[in-house]
Amino acid sequence: MIVRNPNKARCYRVSSSQGGDPYDVDLDALDGNGRCDCANFIFRMEDKVQRGAWGMMCKHIVAARKFDLLTNGRKGHPARCVNREERG
Repeated sequence: MIVRNPNKARCYRVSSSQGGDPYDVDLDALDGNGRCDCANFIFRMEDKVQRGAWGMMCKHIVAARKFDLLTNGRKGHPARCVNREERG
């Protein structure tokens, strides 16, 4: 599930695929690269992005970007990411 943060533009809460707590994603952070508070992004990618390696994104940032494009600015519209297997 992806839910837009109503208090901040281009910020989303993205569900964990393992069923844990959701992650907060800010698509405008780090000069537009985006930032996620998941361990994968924080420990493997954030430092590289801060040093100029643009385009390093975890799956939560990718999902939030797709949702942002599909909803085209609609407020608070929840969506669910569908896996390839579920599409049929």
